[in-house]
Order: sequence, then C-alpha cells, then structure tokens
Amino acid sequence: MAYKLNLGTEEHSYPTGPGLKRLLGFYTFSRGLSLSITGTTGTEVSEYLQVDADAADYFFIGGSEYNDLTTAEYNAVVAAGYSSYVEVI
Repeated sequence: MAYKLNLGTEEHSYPTGPGLKRLLGFYTFSRGLSLSITGTTGTEVSEYLQVDADAADYFFIGGSEYNDLTTAEYNAVVAAGYSSYVEVI
C-alpha cells in the first residue's frame, strides 16, 4: 500500500500598524506546519531549528509533499496520533 501525508496549515496575516492595515491588512496567507516525531510523541511546529529536526526520529517539513511514506514512517505517524493526516493512495 502507498500512503500520502497531508500536513496541517495555519493562517497568518500581515501586521496592522498605521498605514499597513490599508495596504496589507486584508490579506492572509497559509503556512505549512512541520511534524516532528520522537518515539510515539508527535509535535506540530511552525518554526524549528535544524538541531531539533536532527534530534527527531522522523521530521516532515511543512509545505512539502510526502506522497510515498514508507511503512515505518506511516506507523510512526499513526502511533504519534496523527492518523487523520494520512490517506491511502
């Protein structure tokens, strides 16, 4: 079986200071959340350090496509409680 990982996103907007609200205050953008898994503990992060990614057993970068998870990666994602992010393709 092949598995696809669909990571979560969060919405951001531009700062709204004097003058900026008129220029950028109406725009929002979506930012991908990364998934860090160590053992059976998963954590979603919007920003990370390379040392944190290196220390994790599995690290999936937000905004990237993971269309062919290995069985080990699939099992780690499910064990960490993020099975809703995985679909069978």
